[in-house]
Amino acid sequence: MKVIYSCDIVVIDEASFYLDWRFERTMGSKKVKHMQRNTCRVIKIEREALFELIYETMIDGLEEYFDLLDCTVVTSHHKLNPENGEYICLVIDDRDKLPDNIDIDDLLSKIPQTTTSLYSPNRYKEITFDEIRNLLGKSEE
Repeated sequence: MKVIYSCDIVVIDEASFYLDWRFERTMGSKKVKHMQRNTCRVIKIEREALFELIYETMIDGLEEYFDLLDCTVVTSHHKLNPENGEYICLVIDDRDKLPDNIDIDDLLSKIPQTTTSLYSPNRYKEITFDEIRNLLGKSEE
């Protein structure tokens, strides 16, 4: 896989500008319009690659999934339970820090499912740190 970096200089006014960095992951492309007859292409991945797929999909869709205007001002925390397949993604404002007494593993095991589909209108639950502590049976530090 190659990573291609590019940078645009965005001029705000005569004295102000910022650099807009982007990167693009490219895989060796063998794209075709039609596949050969009587053939198929197969991808089989293991647990780590599956978590990577889920993680990258969530990162790419944070704005849509969590109704955010700008996902660059939040921090996301992710956890996958490989035994039962449950996954949690928790998003907080960049100005906050996830308290030390909130453990994502505990939250994954105790919070009820919030949605049956990432495309349903009520897919996430907005919950305060205090409500999470109460759910986990922890006190505020």
